[in-house]
Amino acid sequence: MRLVILFTGLFLICFSDQMMSQIVDSTKQEAALSDSVLIDSSQLSPTEENLPDSVMSLPVDFFAVEVKPELIGGKYAIIQYINTHDLYPEMAAAAGINGDVIISFIVDTTGVPIDLEVYQERPPGFGFGEAAIEAIKNMRFKSAIQKGKYVQVKMQQVINFRIK
Repeated sequence: MRLVILFTGLFLICFSDQMMSQIVDSTKQEAALSDSVLIDSSQLSPTEENLPDSVMSLPVDFFAVEVKPELIGGKYAIIQYINTHDLYPEMAAAAGINGDVIISFIVDTTGVPIDLEVYQERPPGFGFGEAAIEAIKNMRFKSAIQKGKYVQVKMQQVINFRIK
């Protein structure tokens, strides 16, 4: 009986002739199987045609989108909405406190803000975050476009609350 010794890095491996022929046979079988499998190369790299709808509907970053969403009514629409709907927090107004809020949200394909959350609120605890969310929730945007299709876009909006 003859032994085959292989040195693989840190290990010495010993095989008998019978074991070696089994390894060679199984390797040949695997090679034959792999030769018979046809792979459509278009399925290997993602394109818009073969991506599932769930991936295509993921929000695009604001800075990466070709046509950015625009606030209908312009940049003063938020301020006007806060003033006409008396959204300045009462406790902050009574104390003479100004505030700043950053709201993060997604503008969906129809221009409606969704998934709103307060990213930052200064000073916290006076209700500026809730007022800012209420204002953004009622805004509408012109939809963003990427490669000729309406897309969702991740955005952030700074809202400054100032007592006049």
